[in-house]
Amino acid sequence: MVFFYLVSRIPFPVLYLLSDLFAFLVGPVFGYRRKIIRKNLSRSFPEMPEHELNKTVRAFYLNFTDVFLETIKLLTMPDDEIVRRVKINNLEAVNDRLKKGQSLIALTSHYCNWEWMLASCSVQFVNPPDAVYLRVKNPFFETLMLKIRSRFGAYMIEKKYILSEENKRRNEAHVIALVADQAPVGERSLKWLNFLNQETPFINGPERISKILDLPVVYGKMSRIKRGYYEMEFVDVKPEPGPVTGMPVTEKFGAILEETIREYPPNWLWSHNRWKRARQTEKEPVTD
Repeated sequence: MVFFYLVSRIPFPVLYLLSDLFAFLVGPVFGYRRKIIRKNLSRSFPEMPEHELNKTVRAFYLNFTDVFLETIKLLTMPDDEIVRRVKINNLEAVNDRLKKGQSLIALTSHYCNWEWMLASCSVQFVNPPDAVYLRVKNPFFETLMLKIRSRFGAYMIEKKYILSEENKRRNEAHVIALVADQAPVGERSLKWLNFLNQETPFINGPERISKILDLPVVYGKMSRIKRGYYEMEFVDVKPEPGPVTGMPVTEKFGAILEETIREYPPNWLWSHNRWKRARQTEKEPVTD
């Protein structure tokens, strides 16, 4: 743990020089998940020329190492610096709802730096968010990531306990933050969407939770302004609570996510083996 605290103290200019080096080692030298990354990109953007594909892969590795080192930086970054580096354009739109006693669900994705997004929201929301997470098998990294994610006040909830925990907190206005673009390993209830030119399974959890808790849903859209600086805004997915049929939250989330990725593909986490499941072996979820 001491090593990571020492890394977090490295000044940003030096940190990004390290990231340049790590990106070269992880990509061209060791080829971390290179086949999966290239396959995912070529299937998602079949029109992309080979030289552009190679350029996108190189840019992906740099985004990957930037996000890793920026995440370690959260161990010692002060509140005001995370606010300065992650600007929330429509912050009051969320805080006004919280002040009125309205909880909501915020979906996000592995695009840009989702860990900095959580940190900035934790500092700037009227009440810190609840952040749903998947347990890491390695005990050391489980402890490290919980320390990083909760440092600014986020209340961490393991995925399997989300409904029981949220039922206890129904009377407290807060945001429930969910990263909703994971590869759905082990999930049986899926929604299949035409996403990035291929049939893609999306997890049903956020849709189900929004219906059970009867909450509005937003999407946290993030973009990199320059290295080490981001801005974000919240886009309505389900603007108001109330009954719905089908799976409109999942469908709209998929559409917004695809639009976001197409704006600058290298910022998404292409190293996930996102398309390893075939639709013909899966069943569609019950939607009502």
